[in-house]
Amino acid sequence: MERWGGTATEDMKVSISVALALALVACTAPYNWSGEWEGTIGPKPQSAVEGTERRVQLSILPGKDPVLTCLGFPAEGVLETSGREATFLGKTVMGQPLERQSAGIRETFSSASLKAVDQDTVEVTLFQVGRPVTVTLRRKSQPSRSR
Repeated sequence: MERWGGTATEDMKVSISVALALALVACTAPYNWSGEWEGTIGPKPQSAVEGTERRVQLSILPGKDPVLTCLGFPAEGVLETSGREATFLGKTVMGQPLERQSAGIRETFSSASLKAVDQDTVEVTLFQVGRPVTVTLRRKSQPSRSR
């Protein structure tokens, strides 16, 4: 072990303080939700139709309403974020108000919970047929920052 000045106790106190400060910053830093996200419900689809039914996409781009696509249906809504967690609240599906959709579509798109796993992975939980379904989405692209 190599030491550079101070006592072992002082070094430990400083190390603990630095670790706690870094942990606090990591926990409170805002998460960057913007980008194009994609994942699949269940195992790898065997056909193009099955792929469309199982694909879940989330588009969060500056200046545009977020779009959650599931079962082949795009839903526009709002995204309420709080650090590394967010909630997608659907407003329209295929351009029509959510309240005019079938009960199953309303259930799927009315509210979906998101949780950041790492900088390019989120888990989205939505409801289908009365059951929660969690899908891992990976960031496919991220908008470049304008100068």
